[in-house]
Amino acid sequence: MSDANTRGALFTTSGATWTLRIRAKPDSSRTRVLGVREGALEIAIAAPRVEGAANEELLGFLRKESGLAKSRIELVSGATGREKLIRFHGADVERLIERWQLRSA
Repeated sequence: MSDANTRGALFTTSGATWTLRIRAKPDSSRTRVLGVREGALEIAIAAPRVEGAANEELLGFLRKESGLAKSRIELVSGATGREKLIRFHGADVERLIERWQLRSA
């Protein structure tokens, strides 16, 4: 991504593609944004870390929040860890982050 613009450590952009750094907290009581911490958007996930259930819950939550189709959001890295990179195609992630920050404040 040589033409990517870096917006701190939280996300990068390249044209209409955004890559967001997420820190997942599975096994939570409900799925919600907890806030921005240590350069990542922290999200509580109401699913266990078993057989990809937490990843599916996370991607479903992000689809619902962004209004994007399944094909427009992808897990780029971190399938088995808490630190994840999620790529959005055609979403205004910066606007979503601002909304989530206000909601979690």
